[in-house]
Amino acid sequence: MRRLDEYTAREILRGKPVEALFKVGRNAVMREAYCARRTEGHDDFLAQLQAVRGGVVAVTIAFEVPWLIDYLADRFRRFSQDAVLAVCDNSRTPARRTEIAAICKAAGVPYLALPPNPARHIDRSHGNALNWVFRHVVQRVEPKVFAFIDHDLFPPGPFALAPLVARQPVYGLRLDGIGSWAIWAGYGIFDFAHVGRRPLDFYPDPDRQLFTGGRNWEHVYRHLDPSSLAFASRSSRVFDELSDSSGTALRCGIIDGWLHLAGASRFPEKIAAAAYFRKVLDEGADTD
Repeated sequence: MRRLDEYTAREILRGKPVEALFKVGRNAVMREAYCARRTEGHDDFLAQLQAVRGGVVAVTIAFEVPWLIDYLADRFRRFSQDAVLAVCDNSRTPARRTEIAAICKAAGVPYLALPPNPARHIDRSHGNALNWVFRHVVQRVEPKVFAFIDHDLFPPGPFALAPLVARQPVYGLRLDGIGSWAIWAGYGIFDFAHVGRRPLDFYPDPDRQLFTGGRNWEHVYRHLDPSSLAFASRSSRVFDELSDSSGTALRCGIIDGWLHLAGASRFPEKIAAAAYFRKVLDEGADTD
C-alpha cells in the first residue's frame, strides 16, 4: 500500500488508507496460512530439480487448461537454450490436475500439485501459488536464475533467459502503478543472488493499482532505478479469423515476441481455438 503522504486529502477523508491497510492485513493472513500448507509429492519434485541448482528454472502455474501445458512443454523442449521448465498446478478441478500431471509425465517435465487454494479472486489465487512456489521450491532449489512464465505464454523460437539478467537483477514486462512499478508475474526473470533471500510477496497491490506481483514494489523494485534497466517489449495482434461471442475479433498480446493468449483459462473462445494457435506458432507467424 501507499505511504500516508501519497494519499490525497479526499482519499484520506474517504478512509482509503484504512481500507488499504485492512486488505494488506487480510492478504498477509491468507498468504501465511496458504504458504504453511504442505502437499504430497513435494520431496520427489525437489529431487527432480536438483540438477537445476545453480542453473535456470522456469516455473509455470498451471490452471485448468491442460493443452496449454502440453504445448508449453513442447515449446520449451524444442527452443529453450538454458531453462528447465517446471509445472506447479493451481487447478481447482481434480480431473484437470490428473490430465496435466499425465501430460507432464509424458513430456518429462517436473510436476507438482499445489495445495488446494482457498482464494477465489484470480490475482490472489495466483499470488498464493507464486508465494508458495517461491518459498518451497525456488528457495530450496537455489537456481542461478528463476523465472515465472504464464501458462498461456509461448515462445516463437529459440530463447535463453539467463542473459536477460546478466547485467541487471530483474527483467520482464514493466507495469506502472501509482508512484510505483513492478514486473508482471507472467513474464518475470530474476537473478537469485539478488532477490532469492528477500521476503518476496507476489500478491497484488490494488492500492497502488498493481496486479499480481505488485507487492514486490516494497521488497525489490523501489530499490532499483528503472532508467538503468531494460524491460520487455509489448504489442498486440488481432486475429481476424477468430471472434468471441459478441463477434469481436480476438486479440492476443506479444511480449518480446512471445504470444500471450491472455486469459486463456477464462475465455472459452481461446480454449476452443487451441488447434488454431498451435498452427499460428508452428508456422512461425509474425509475432513481432
